[in-house]
Amino acid sequence: MRQNITKLNNMLKDIIFISRATNTKNKKFRISTVVIFANLTAASDIGIILIFSSIITGSFQSDNPLSFLVQLFIDNKIFIPLLVIIRFIFVFINSIIMKKLEFEIIENLRTYFLKEIFKRSNYSISDAYFYINSLTGHISFFYSAFTSALNGIVQFFAYSAYLLLADPATSLFFVGGIVILYYPLKIITKSTRKFTNEVYWQSWSVFNEIEKLIENIYLIKVLKKDRDEISNFDTIQKKLNQIDLKKTIYNSVSGFIPTFLTMFVLGILVNIPRLVTSLTLDFIGVTLRLFQALGNMSKSINSLLNSQIHIHKFIEFSNNSIPDNTDNYKYIKEPNPSFVIKAENISFKYANADIELFSNLNITIREGTHTVITGPNGSGKSTLLGLFSGIHFPNKGLIQSTTNNFGYIGATPFILKATLRENLTYGLKRQVDDEYLLTKIKYLELFKEEINYDLNKEISNKTLSSGQMQKIAFVRALVSDMNILLLDESTANLDKSSQEKIFILLKDRNITIINSTHEPENFKSIATNFIQISIKDDLRILRFS
Repeated sequence: MRQNITKLNNMLKDIIFISRATNTKNKKFRISTVVIFANLTAASDIGIILIFSSIITGSFQSDNPLSFLVQLFIDNKIFIPLLVIIRFIFVFINSIIMKKLEFEIIENLRTYFLKEIFKRSNYSISDAYFYINSLTGHISFFYSAFTSALNGIVQFFAYSAYLLLADPATSLFFVGGIVILYYPLKIITKSTRKFTNEVYWQSWSVFNEIEKLIENIYLIKVLKKDRDEISNFDTIQKKLNQIDLKKTIYNSVSGFIPTFLTMFVLGILVNIPRLVTSLTLDFIGVTLRLFQALGNMSKSINSLLNSQIHIHKFIEFSNNSIPDNTDNYKYIKEPNPSFVIKAENISFKYANADIELFSNLNITIREGTHTVITGPNGSGKSTLLGLFSGIHFPNKGLIQSTTNNFGYIGATPFILKATLRENLTYGLKRQVDDEYLLTKIKYLELFKEEINYDLNKEISNKTLSSGQMQKIAFVRALVSDMNILLLDESTANLDKSSQEKIFILLKDRNITIINSTHEPENFKSIATNFIQISIKDDLRILRFS
């Protein structure tokens, strides 16, 4: 008993925590409204059952203080369809209120996760996707389960009260049935909770696998490993589905058992002559609704208990007070002739990671140089760019930068579904002359036809080739006030001629370039420094040349 009280207290604490974190308005009022309408639905059901059973049997006797309402409908049958309509209006309002609440919670949670991930800057892409998409959905379901459980409890007591008043002796059989139900439902709930936890971790594995495949799609296809990788991904998905199916089976059984038991007990009672004479249509009808409500309540409470696994992961995320390492990155306003970026004894690892990606790392980048970083996938090339620019903060050591004006171009540049001008000037804090923009994009031969050189032309990542997107990204960087340009596989989709034109433009700007690439040979004639990253026993080893 004490253990159950502890679980209930923990659940209430979780509800309060989530309620504050989701920052959704009028949650208590909405849930209370749903419970009120659940009561009205239960009352309507009892009334409709009484009315129809009285009409079928041709008699109506009840000591219920509200029996006059039933008699009113019996005397004025024309109003019965109206009562049915009202009953379904109650159900409809309930579902709409609950759905709107669920949508708002999802919206607020996604925004919350996105803000936190931007602020903390040390989560991998797969982790970020998992939190924003998968975990958000599970937590929003928590409220649905909570409200459904409240509805089930209210309806259970409403139907139970009616049956106990109508026929206390026969009701005892069903009370015994409820007692019998307790232990199998407890076992089922425990099993479902176990499978829910397994589904959580297997879902995370699927997200990590998706990230790996998407990030390395070209390498996988070049090495002709796509069939193997797809087969492996299919195996991981099947494992997730198998576990999820087991969870669904146990969860469904918890909802079916009460109705099954009702039918079973009624099947026994109709074989006992002494009891069968006391059974009335309204008693049978309300009994069926009682155990249907009990089934829904059991299923909802089961889901509520299971969703606590996801709630705890959310609480763990929220309470994961990542050390404030912002002091490990310093912007120095005065220029320093010996460096533009200097990393001293830095160590770094991502959140949820056990192993440091970099340890005791020392790097100096001088102004006006072009540094090329190479290494296998997952070696940390992109992470280094994030550390140099202050997107990530080292866990230990110190990074100093003489500028906070960075430009960034990735393998798949950010393209807005907007005008060409808006894409070229995205992020700029000053006005740029249209002629200047046109000169740059024409020099890079962005389009083949002259008619397309219209800055008001609507573009998107679906109307441009990957090479065109990279050219737009380079022009965007060129017209900015950057001092350091970070390149992350940014020339992978450009031909040799376009690459040469771009680096002529960059050379004229006399900026510092830090270039992460799988094709270092393309930059031998223009690069001043090379950093080769290799991995040995999970340790990153850097070689400078």
